[in-house]
Amino acid sequence: MRWCDDDLGFLIGCTHRALRARLLERLSALDLNFEQYQTLVALSVGDNVPQNVIAARLCLEATYTTRMVRRAEKHGLVTRARDEKDTRVVRVSLTPRGRAMWKRAGLLRAEFLEEALSCLEPSDRPALQRALVTLRDCLSLEPREHD
Repeated sequence: MRWCDDDLGFLIGCTHRALRARLLERLSALDLNFEQYQTLVALSVGDNVPQNVIAARLCLEATYTTRMVRRAEKHGLVTRARDEKDTRVVRVSLTPRGRAMWKRAGLLRAEFLEEALSCLEPSDRPALQRALVTLRDCLSLEPREHD
């Protein structure tokens, strides 16, 4: 047992860092960084969404999301366009290159998660996911996603 195993906050943080590090090892084969990956994940469930929806999906601050999306645009993964009805809103969509990259990254992600979770009994995975979602929602300061 490690020193932080009885501190849930540290345990969740350590687990997140370990998952992210292992995932980054895999993403490097696609020449994809974590920010680009996050952008693709957020848009994989639906694009042509306002940037604030991306921020809500990823539980990130709006200013960080703006910078992240701009960098993804520079790499040709997304486009940004002002909303026709409300020009204050910037809508983000995947480019054909972004869609192709997500297909590759999505397969890699599925393989990675299956391998990462292989130490858990398949019947324990849904309970872990429900507990983490409940904890995240209970602690969240961000508004719920909407467009």
